[in-house]
Amino acid sequence: MSSYSQPIVPPLYFETHTKNTSTSPRNNDQNENNNNQTTAELPSEILSLCLATYANWGDLAKLACVQKSWSNIIMDTANQSTSSKWELAQALLNGDCGLEKAPERAVQILKELAEVVEVDETGMPVINDNTNNNNSTASGCCFAPAIKKIA
Repeated sequence: MSSYSQPIVPPLYFETHTKNTSTSPRNNDQNENNNNQTTAELPSEILSLCLATYANWGDLAKLACVQKSWSNIIMDTANQSTSSKWELAQALLNGDCGLEKAPERAVQILKELAEVVEVDETGMPVINDNTNNNNSTASGCCFAPAIKKIA
């Protein structure tokens, strides 16, 4: 069993991903204010801190189902660092951290980490030569453990 660190939700995620609601003329000002706030009781920084302290990938997956504006919370959290993406891929591959096994999605994430863009006619992966990609690792080369895991 692997050990996973807590996923770190971006600090202002809940501030920037507010609920998009349509207001009708019959709503009063109080209802409009409540509908435009996703979490009226807690500031977004506190909510993010609580999630970073207690939530795992499975909890974030459940939260993604709560509201459309939060539907990308898992990938937004994973895209913050290579290690976060790696841990998400591992959790999806093994069915850990409250996630069901999803090997297809895990392989997609591993390919992003390894910067594999396609498979050539021999069936071997071709490495992406574009180092200007925002998702590339800090050194500009592929993530070797992801290539090993794909193989």
